[in-house]
Amino acid sequence: MQKKKRLYAAALAVLTAVSCTPGASAEDAGDTAEYVYRYELAFEGTSGTSSTFALSVLGTASDGGAAPVLHTGAAALQAARLNAADGDGALLSFTPAAGIEVRALDGKAGIERGTPEDAEGKGSYAGFVWSAAQDADLAALADGGRLPLGTLTVPVGKADASMITLLPWTQTKTGWAQYGRLAASGADKEALAQLIGANWRIENGIEGDPHVGCYQGYYASDDGQRAVDIGCGWQSLVVRSYRPQSELTLELYRDGQTALAAKAVVPAHTGQTGRVSDAVRFESLDYYSAGGSKYDKLPDGAYRLVLKKTSHAAVAVTGVTAANGSIFPQLTGQTITLPCGDLNGDDRVKLADRALLTARGRYGARRGTAAYQTYEAYDLDGDGQIGQRDLAILTAPGNYGAEGRTLALGETGGTT
Repeated sequence: MQKKKRLYAAALAVLTAVSCTPGASAEDAGDTAEYVYRYELAFEGTSGTSSTFALSVLGTASDGGAAPVLHTGAAALQAARLNAADGDGALLSFTPAAGIEVRALDGKAGIERGTPEDAEGKGSYAGFVWSAAQDADLAALADGGRLPLGTLTVPVGKADASMITLLPWTQTKTGWAQYGRLAASGADKEALAQLIGANWRIENGIEGDPHVGCYQGYYASDDGQRAVDIGCGWQSLVVRSYRPQSELTLELYRDGQTALAAKAVVPAHTGQTGRVSDAVRFESLDYYSAGGSKYDKLPDGAYRLVLKKTSHAAVAVTGVTAANGSIFPQLTGQTITLPCGDLNGDDRVKLADRALLTARGRYGARRGTAAYQTYEAYDLDGDGQIGQRDLAILTAPGNYGAEGRTLALGETGGTT
């Protein structure tokens, strides 16, 4: 029992302090465990005077066996359509299950609640570090690889599970402050990666965009703590993009063929601005043939999926399948980000696009003017004006210099 207590304490310290590191780094453990174990947050929803969702973490092994139970981890869940300015009743809240203890992301008591940073006062999130109580029996708490974490409460009628997503660590108040202090002080990248990596594995390593990555969970092994990525099991595929006023288009091609086999559309986010996340539920979409005829059911087979959106470079995924009513199960829990800023349609975000956006007669155009109507595709954040915010989106890391790409199934990895 004393060894178990030490392991729990060490793992919790890893998640809340830079001075401690796990037995294997978050990146090393993530790369290793990705092919062996998969961990996802899962929801079971109920309704009452408020909307409540039972939150748990589910572990599965690639060989069909049991995955080790995570005894600690971090998460921040957001509902973008909530408005924290409406008061405390409009915020997400979280109540831990029996045997589970929670702390705020900065290590203080309670949970972290509020509006995501850089979200212009919109949305609500709840962030926390969770751990099994030191005297808890993990085997008894977990049911078939599913560890109950607690209950997430949402104001009634304001959101359902499809609207709830993981909030990037750097958009939490704790992550924003830590990242800002290090960036301002000129700290080296290794120190930055060590601090961020305890809670959040940056996709593509320390050279990648710190806003894109995966939250971390930990399990005990013979050589210490092992860190693994935690995904979202309640969503089939999350597509992140800008231009909320534009619909997301899904083009389907039969494996090895160039002729369009089917097409589907995810509606625009009317009234929103900035970055948006679409929880794509493939089974609920309407699919149409190249000739415009609606399919009663998407034909079974292997497909290449191409994701397209106005002013974005396209992303294609190969090796996805539809069979027996199950559509693209390989993408469950995955996240793909579309590069934003392709204004000339060459599937790249380059200097030429920046020149188009900042050209005289376009930059500064507002909704209701002839110039805006002509160049509306340049309004990347959907706020009704072509200006500084759109330029910031186009030139942001992850957008500027990016090109359309094709991902083999195994490359989507958690977050792309």
